[in-house]
Amino acid sequence: MQQTEVPYRNGFDYGMGVELARADPKARGVIGEVSAVEGASGGGGSFKLQRVETTEELETHLGISAEASGGVGLFSASARFNFARDCKVRSTSLVLLITATEQFGFEQIDEPKLGPEAGPLVADGNSALFAERYGDSFVRGIEKGGQFFGVLRIDTRSDESRQQVNTELEGSYGAFSADLSVNLSVVARKHEAGIDALAYWEGGRVTVEIRSPEDLIAAADQWRDSVQGLPRPYRVTLAPYVIASGPPPPNAAELEHQRDVLMRCAKLRSQTIDALNLLDYMCDREHSAEFESGSGVDLAGLQRGVARDLDVIASAAAFALNHPKDACEPETFARTLMSPADPGYERTALPENLPKQIGGQPIVFVTVPDLIGRALWDDLRSDQEPYVEMRANFDWEVIDGVVGTPEQGAYGIVYAQKPPPGVDVPKGSKLSTTVYTE
Repeated sequence: MQQTEVPYRNGFDYGMGVELARADPKARGVIGEVSAVEGASGGGGSFKLQRVETTEELETHLGISAEASGGVGLFSASARFNFARDCKVRSTSLVLLITATEQFGFEQIDEPKLGPEAGPLVADGNSALFAERYGDSFVRGIEKGGQFFGVLRIDTRSDESRQQVNTELEGSYGAFSADLSVNLSVVARKHEAGIDALAYWEGGRVTVEIRSPEDLIAAADQWRDSVQGLPRPYRVTLAPYVIASGPPPPNAAELEHQRDVLMRCAKLRSQTIDALNLLDYMCDREHSAEFESGSGVDLAGLQRGVARDLDVIASAAAFALNHPKDACEPETFARTLMSPADPGYERTALPENLPKQIGGQPIVFVTVPDLIGRALWDDLRSDQEPYVEMRANFDWEVIDGVVGTPEQGAYGIVYAQKPPPGVDVPKGSKLSTTVYTE
C-alpha cells in the first residue's frame, strides 16, 4: 500500500492507527515529532464552478469515490456521502458544483516510529494482535483549513431545454462569480427550470439558510470570510506501518481482495443511485407529465428493482467487511450467500426505450415584490390587493424581528425580506419578511 489522502474523520490524530476498510480509528501505533511541511502553509485558493453528470463524479470531487479515497471507508458512515445522496444527481437535471479549499497548513510525522506498546508485538511476531489493536495503517499527516461544496441542481423540463441551459451557462463555468445568480435567474425563467441549492462545508461557519442560488452565494461568501478564524482538519494522509518498521497486515492477499470487492460495490452503488434518482423523478406525480406516455415501460417495477439492487449492494459490502476471504460481487452474493439466496438474481438494467422527457405544464414565474418599509403585519389577513395576490403567489412567512425605533417605523414594518425584490421565482416559492416588533 502507498500513502493515500482521505477526508478527515472524528478520532483521527497523528500516529493513530486506522483500519482501512472501515476507516475506523484504532489505538495510537506510531509516535514521532510532528512538524510543518515547508511551503505547505499560507492558505489561498478560489471558488470554482463546474458541471457534474453522475453521483460518482460528484463523489470524486468530494474525495469519497473509490479512486479518490483509495478504497478507504467506502461503506462507513460519512457526512460527505450523505450530502452526495441528498444532491440527487440525475440525467434529467443539470448539476453545477461549487468547490473551494482553503489550506492553512500541513503537518506530518517526519520520522515515524512504532509506539512503546506496538513495538514489542512486532518483535514477538504477533502481527494478528497488532492488526486488531492498531489496524493496517496510521495517520501520518493532517491538513487544516477548510472545504466548501455547493450544488445547484437545475431541473429542466425536456432534453432540449437542458442542452440550451447548459449552453447558456457554459460561460459561467470556471472561476466562481457572484454574477452566476443573475445568469441563473434569467436562464431559469427563460427555460422554465426549477433550481435547488445545497451546501456542505468543513471549517468556517455558515448561518445562512440555503434555499436559493442567492442564499448559496451568500453562504459561500460567509464561509470564505470565517474559515481563517475557524479552521479545522479536513484531510489526512494515511501511511502503511512498514515505513515505521511495522509489520505488513496479516492475510494481505485477502485484504486486497476485500478492497477490490468494496471498490466495485462502491462504483455500482453510485451508478444505482443515479438510476434510482431518475426513476424516482419520473414516477413523481409532480413531474410524470413531463415524460411521453405509451412507451410500455413499467416504471414502478423498475423503481422497485433498482431499489432492491441498492439493498443487495449494501448487503454484499457489509458481508465483505466482515468476511474478507469470502468477499464477492453483489450478484454472486445474492445468488449464493444472501439469506435467503436468490439463484436467479440479476441487477436491474434500464431499458433503452425509457420515456423521453418532452416537457409538461409550464412553470409559472412571479416577480418578488419590494416589501421593505411597508406595513404588512395586519395586512396578512387583508382581503385587499396586493395581499391576496401575494398569498396566492408565495409561501409567505412573516418573522418577528427586533424592536423598532420611531425612525425605523412602527410595529409591523418590514425591514428585511428573502428573496430580494425583483427576483423571478417559481410560483409558490418561499417568501420571508421580517418585521419590527413593538
